[in-house]
Amino acid sequence: MSEQTPQFRILGLRVSNYKRVIAFDLHPDGRSVVLGGQNAQGKSSVLDAIADALGGAKRGSKTELPLRTGSVKGEVRVDLGELVVTRTWSPSSDKLVVESPPGSIIKSPQAVLDKLVGDLSFDPLGFARLDGKAQAETLRRLSGLDTRAIDERHNCAFIERTG
Repeated sequence: MSEQTPQFRILGLRVSNYKRVIAFDLHPDGRSVVLGGQNAQGKSSVLDAIADALGGAKRGSKTELPLRTGSVKGEVRVDLGELVVTRTWSPSSDKLVVESPPGSIIKSPQAVLDKLVGDLSFDPLGFARLDGKAQAETLRRLSGLDTRAIDERHNCAFIERTG
């Protein structure tokens, strides 16, 4: 595989007045983060906030009512270390700022996000319509996994079993 999906980690996340979320602040310490809670508590809103911030105008323009009902301003700030992505909403505006290094504003934030996110976003219904082999290839490509050694062992075992 010649081109791998870019790798990045969320070092910090702050969400305010976005969909169901009033305020959410996260600073992972390198471990996996489990988002849990009852129905209608904002779990999906937090995930949508990340997607809207990193997906830029392409993704965000498809989100109906990103601003929490009754709020005058909403914000999502995603700290990726070398990049800090901040997206703010008001009833009349949608603003995207990308800084790298933090404090230095990038003049074409959408282009940077498009390059960063690339194939990380895809059509889940289109994926569901693919056959098993195509789904597996899509997952390998998106994850950057090289499964050739596993595939070869599988093929050898299959040949040995079926003679």
